[in-house]
Amino acid sequence: VSILAFGAAGHMGLALKQLLSDRSVEFVGVDLQPPGVSEAPAAALDEPFAAFHICDASAPTPEVTSAVAASDIVVLTLPLTQAQAALTAIRSALREGALVVETSSVKAPASELTAIVPDGVEFFGINPLFAPALNWSGRPVLVTPYRSGPMATKFISWLRAAGADIAEVSPGDHDALLAKRQGAIHAAILAFGAVLAAEHSRGSQDGLPLHFGPPPYQLGLMLLARMLEASPHVYAEIQAMNSEAADVRAVLASALARMDGSTADVTHFIEALSALKQPLEPAAKACDDLFRAGPLLPKK
Repeated sequence: VSILAFGAAGHMGLALKQLLSDRSVEFVGVDLQPPGVSEAPAAALDEPFAAFHICDASAPTPEVTSAVAASDIVVLTLPLTQAQAALTAIRSALREGALVVETSSVKAPASELTAIVPDGVEFFGINPLFAPALNWSGRPVLVTPYRSGPMATKFISWLRAAGADIAEVSPGDHDALLAKRQGAIHAAILAFGAVLAAEHSRGSQDGLPLHFGPPPYQLGLMLLARMLEASPHVYAEIQAMNSEAADVRAVLASALARMDGSTADVTHFIEALSALKQPLEPAAKACDDLFRAGPLLPKK
């Protein structure tokens, strides 16, 4: 099986290369620059690419167009607008029976790309709900079929063989679910970051190091730091291109506004969440174990 990945030098492209390294596939990469070792997940560069083309995905060279025509699977590990431009540029080269895979964070807009994919070419989306450099075993991956077929079935079987926890959802259900389970927490963490940035710009830390605070605060620092290490385009897509995200942020804003009430008002608000206590018991245990293990962040 021959696979060509646009955006192959990025985290997702390299992660897929590593994931499929033992599947006897020929993996061809296309990107604006070759992969740097600092960006590669562990072992992603142990096996060289079958070929690597330095090229803009929206303006493929004749060599890249020929490679697309020879590929069984074409993976678009690109932001959605770039994926659309690349797909438009290569559509005539896609061969019948091939599979196109997109990896965007929003699927309703991505599903509209089906109009660009030629008849006879399979098309589906994947969304690993974790940083792609992490081990895929046991981690959740949402799969959104747009036009299924045998090659898509094979690709999904590879993800299952790697231990990924696969769930198939429609584009609309994907975006509605992740507006709550991804967009909401990202928005809250970024808002927390804005508080820290304002404090930092005023120099008002009272001489205390940034890590000095209770465990939930330290956990918030860790999550914010991890988000700031990743590409901002991913988080921008999740907030700006998911049609469900604005409604979820409105719920967040409404909840925050209730913190302006009296002590009794805030107490009532928190008590109203008590129905979540039982289903969250495993999370409470995991959090307790984490906090009991010691300070989350070392002294500087």
